[in-house]
Amino acid sequence: MKMNVKWVWIRDAKGQADTMLTFSVVAFALVVFKVLLGGMTFKGYTIAPIDPATIAALLTPTLTAYVARKYTDKKFVDKDDDGVDDEEEEALKAAAKV
Repeated sequence: MKMNVKWVWIRDAKGQADTMLTFSVVAFALVVFKVLLGGMTFKGYTIAPIDPATIAALLTPTLTAYVARKYTDKKFVDKDDDGVDDEEEEALKAAAKV
């Protein structure tokens, strides 16, 4: 049984599901939540404050991966928007002719 989980991912400006954008938004929301509510007590449960090392550990890898992926997307052009960059498409066509 295959599960359809496309609804889980946030969509980017092109309308495509974007895993790294989703991870970045979740990490950022977690940091904002901990910064704003850290040290407060609700019904006997105290939310621990967040330290700078944890912020760096959460945001640096996710935001770096998101920016790097965006750079990679711009590096490989897909003019016909079929999900395969044009250079790879040409190589596949050439290999099919052999």
